[in-house]
Amino acid sequence: AVVILIDNSCFSINSDFRSTRLEAEKRTIDLYSHQLFEINRETQIAIGCLAGRESGIRISFSNNMEKISNCIDNIGCDGKISLVKGIKTAILALNYCTIKSKQILIFVHSPHDLTDEIVDKILVDNGELMKNIKIDFVVFGKTVENI
Repeated sequence: AVVILIDNSCFSINSDFRSTRLEAEKRTIDLYSHQLFEINRETQIAIGCLAGRESGIRISFSNNMEKISNCIDNIGCDGKISLVKGIKTAILALNYCTIKSKQILIFVHSPHDLTDEIVDKILVDNGELMKNIKIDFVVFGKTVENI
């Protein structure tokens, strides 16, 4: 099971990537999702947003690529990123997932609220839940620090 968190903050419209950062994320997530399903058709993917009114899980765990693509296509940019909230939400979602292999894939390209102290607190508060969860970051842009 994979929760993919998308940085849809106002920094998403920066055009230092072809089209925008958000469009680059969407293309990458679409390709990655297709690859996961080619490897294992039983893979379950959830999509979440990290900023603005759209923050939170946008689509629960699914192996329907059309549903996932439609969700990704409809994500717009809005507001400031809350990386901490997104990570906590993804951990909670994975806690209720019965699949043993669990991953959080986080796209981030804007200033965020994650610090070493907060990471330590998340690990302490969710120690048992974190045992089987792998967290990966895809970081781009010059405004990202402390990852």
